[in-house]
Amino acid sequence: MNVLVVNYEYPPLGGGGGVACEQVAVELARMGHKVDVITSQGPNLAPQETRDGVRINRVRVWGRKKKQTASLLSMLTFVRSAARAGVRMAAENRYDVVHVHFAVPTGPAGVRIARAAALPMVLSVHGGDLYDPTKLLSPHRMWPVGVVVRRVLNAADLVLAQSSNTADNARRYHRFKGRIEIIPLGIPPVEFQPGTRGQFGLDGDDFVLVTVGRIVRRKGLNYLLDALANVKEAGLKLVVCGDGPERVNLEGQARSLGLGDTVRFAGQMSDEEKFQLLSLADLFVMASLHEGFGIIFLEAMSQGLPIVATNVGGQTDFLTHEHNALLVPPADSGVLAEAIRRTIGDEALRRMMSENNLEEVKAFDIRKIAERHVEVFEEVAARAEP
Repeated sequence: MNVLVVNYEYPPLGGGGGVACEQVAVELARMGHKVDVITSQGPNLAPQETRDGVRINRVRVWGRKKKQTASLLSMLTFVRSAARAGVRMAAENRYDVVHVHFAVPTGPAGVRIARAAALPMVLSVHGGDLYDPTKLLSPHRMWPVGVVVRRVLNAADLVLAQSSNTADNARRYHRFKGRIEIIPLGIPPVEFQPGTRGQFGLDGDDFVLVTVGRIVRRKGLNYLLDALANVKEAGLKLVVCGDGPERVNLEGQARSLGLGDTVRFAGQMSDEEKFQLLSLADLFVMASLHEGFGIIFLEAMSQGLPIVATNVGGQTDFLTHEHNALLVPPADSGVLAEAIRRTIGDEALRRMMSENNLEEVKAFDIRKIAERHVEVFEEVAARAEP
C-alpha cells in the first residue's frame, strides 16, 4: 500500500503518540509498503529526511522551540502548512489512504487533504486529543475545540482507538456514534548494550524505582513525590526519566520533602539509556491522572519490571491488579505509598508480576499491530473504490 501519514509530532518531536506513529510507520515500510509522513519542523531538524525506509516531510510551523512539547501557535500553524503540503504530495503520488494521528491539532489538516485528493481517511485518536483532566483547554471542556474534534471524528472513514478508555471517551465526551476499532500500541524488538547502575549514579544495593515520561501535570509526579516521602525505606531511589515544564516545580517539591538524596531528575535520555535504566531497575511506577494507553508500560514490561500504576486510562486494558501490576486510584499519595511499600517487601509478588509481564508483552509485538493496520487500510481503500 501507499500510505500518507499526518501527525503534528513525529520523533524526535513529542511523546508517546509520536513514538507509536513512528513504530507503525517503520514496520509498514519494512513490510514493503510505501510510507510518507508529514509532520512539524522542529529545532535543528532537516525539512526532509528518509529514515528506516520512511520519507519524512517537515513543514514550517511557528513557535516550536522545544522537541518535547508543542506550543499552541505551532499546533495552529501546522494545520495550514500540513494541508498545503499534503494536497501537493497527494497530487504527485498515488496514495491509497491518509492516516491521521490526533483529532486535534492534526485532524483538520487530514480532512482537507483527504477531501481534496478524494482519499479515504483513517483517524487514530490517542487520548489527550479527546480528554485531559489536567488541562483547562482540554477538548472535553472547551466547546470550540470539542466542535472541531466531533467534525474530524465524523469526517473519518474509520476511527482507531488505542484502548477501550479512549474509545469510551470519544463516545462519552464527543457523542461519536460511528464505528471505532481498537488497535493497541505495539513495541518493536528491543536491542541495547547492557548498562551499569553506576552510570546512573546508583548503588548495587539500592531499591530503584523508575518513572518515564514528559514532566507535565497529567503525569501526577507531585503525588509520587508525596508518596515517597511516606515510604521511608532505606536505600530507596527514584529516577525520573524525561523533561518538561513541571520539572522546576517538582525539583523544588523534592527538596522541600527532604528527598534530595532519594530522587534524581535525569532529564531526557536516549532510547538506549532508557532501556538500560529499565533493565537495571526494581520497579516501574506511574502516578498519571490519565493515560490514553501508555506505551512506556509495554517498554517496562519488556524488561520484566513489576509495575505500580493508577487505575484509570488505557493501561487498564492490559494491566491487571494483583497479576502484573498493583493498580491504585489517581491523586492518592497514601494508597500509592502503600502499594510501593508492599512491592518492596514482597519478593514473590515482584517475581510474579515480572514473569507475567514478560509473557504478556508478546501480544503487543509491533509486527502484529502493523498487520492489523494494513487490514483496516485495505478495508477502507476497498470501500472507497468507485
